[in-house]
Amino acid sequence: MGGSFDRAARARRQLDNLVNVVAAGSTHRLMVPSRSMHRLIKVEFQGGGPHAWYLSDGILARDDYNGRDIHLPVFG
Repeated sequence: MGGSFDRAARARRQLDNLVNVVAAGSTHRLMVPSRSMHRLIKVEFQGGGPHAWYLSDGILARDDYNGRDIHLPVFG
């Protein structure tokens, strides 16, 4: 569990370095390389303050969009 958390924390810091200012309410998409899956993974995020809410995608996942984005109104 600690290893996953450490990787997530490192990814968050890298994302913070890539994106300085994000307008609240707008959805941004990044393609992030995955060494374990040998492909690019789409990451969607919204700005809006210092707090974060991470949505992991499970059975609903597709190759093009996050399952939560398709089936639930989580991304404005």
